[in-house]
Amino acid sequence: MAAEAFGNDEETAIESRLFGMTQFLALQLAAWFTYGAMHYAASLPAIKANERGIIAVANVVRAVTGLGVTSALFFLLELGRDRQRVRLGVVAAVGALAAALTWMFVDRVLLVTVALLLSWTIPWERFPHGVDLDYVFVIIGWTAVYLG
Repeated sequence: MAAEAFGNDEETAIESRLFGMTQFLALQLAAWFTYGAMHYAASLPAIKANERGIIAVANVVRAVTGLGVTSALFFLLELGRDRQRVRLGVVAAVGALAAALTWMFVDRVLLVTVALLLSWTIPWERFPHGVDLDYVFVIIGWTAVYLG
């Protein structure tokens, strides 16, 4: 009887974990859709009418790459969850900074690739030059919310 109870507890834990991951995925999709839409809406006053298409594509690429990078970061942080709090903090800090730089690189490579495929010219003067701190702030914020 104790073995059956243990098995049920284990099944319940797995079901709970899967439910939590499903909720996390739904939240991820909603958050990144909102991020892309808000980022685009915020850029509208600063862009010309003929740039709206490429800027919309740039924001879709940014949201999709952000979703991908934070999904990978999720699994990294899950691996560190059972560790000591200090170790998890180090993993989170290093992981967040690495994820932010990876996101910036992947985002720009994918944006250039998509623009080349569509034969569109990217209005680079509309983008921050150097390291765009938006990536860093968003990933640090995402990590803080996840760990909170």
